[in-house]
Amino acid sequence: MLLAGACTRQDGLTPADRQTVLNWLVCEECIDGERNAVVALGPPAIPILSSVLDSVPAVIVEPARTRLFNRWTPELGPDRDAYVASYVDNIESLARIRAARSLGDLRAEDELRAALDLARQRQYRADVLTEIEGALLSAGDPIAAPFGVRVSPAALTVAVGNTVQPAAFIEDSLSNIVAGTPVWTSSNPTVATVDADGVITGMASGTAIVEAAVGGRSGSTVVTVTPTAPASNILEIVSGNNQSADTGERLPDPVRVRLMTSAGTPISGTEVSWTVLLGNGTVSAATTTTGSDGSTRIEWRLGVAGPQRLEASAPGGPAAPGALGAPGAPGALPVVIRATAND
Repeated sequence: MLLAGACTRQDGLTPADRQTVLNWLVCEECIDGERNAVVALGPPAIPILSSVLDSVPAVIVEPARTRLFNRWTPELGPDRDAYVASYVDNIESLARIRAARSLGDLRAEDELRAALDLARQRQYRADVLTEIEGALLSAGDPIAAPFGVRVSPAALTVAVGNTVQPAAFIEDSLSNIVAGTPVWTSSNPTVATVDADGVITGMASGTAIVEAAVGGRSGSTVVTVTPTAPASNILEIVSGNNQSADTGERLPDPVRVRLMTSAGTPISGTEVSWTVLLGNGTVSAATTTTGSDGSTRIEWRLGVAGPQRLEASAPGGPAAPGALGAPGAPGALPVVIRATAND
């Protein structure tokens, strides 16, 4: 059912209300206001949003198709029809993604279940399927996001006066990583303090439990504070953090990290593992190997619109004396690279 057809139904929405829905589906740089305005319409908006998941209205698609035909030049691609079809597919998919988000906000669980079955039958794009599945989870369980919190690593060591920052991963009931901001606390601030960003400072020798909590769920790490800094390896982000690109597109610059000892000596020939934590993006390789300067790089293609997270991790130094890396050193703390996928 097209939106134009839905407008003739006795759905309790005024023409201005229906335009509010349309604005949310087609806006190029949406802010929370458009989404919140649709949520404010309440249940009467559900039939229109559900119809978009079935068939994106011509009032959205046809003007865009006309613009694309008119702007096409051979420099944009040798095949005009393929060029237009590709962009129209993006427009339709983004409209469906936004409709699914609002249906999740409105707790339209039945409509989303039907939409998910339809999306699977028609083999909608993976980002659309993911969005519908996430919206369904939100509709059925509004606190699904803070289903669990995992702090990594589970134990760490820091010297008095030094700082260290573990990572907190918020997981839904399907063990997917979701966005969120935890509240950090320390069981023994005289030994180790922790700030709002999870940065731990060693205050005195001893042990403390540092906890990250979201929505009544929590995870923790055991912190041992020593008088002197232990031998350790360090993994740091060199470049490529905090970039943005369109959904499904590769970031402009590769992500580069460097592995080195606590003394600053590069560690070469060591595998770095790359794991997408949020956004359903893809990387060019699951592992890469550090070069002579201790650095390695990866290409990152973003997934669904919104925040994206990528983790890089490396093992500890080899135990053999004289080998590169701190002998027997614990694994370097993983680093999390951030990016944003634009609609």
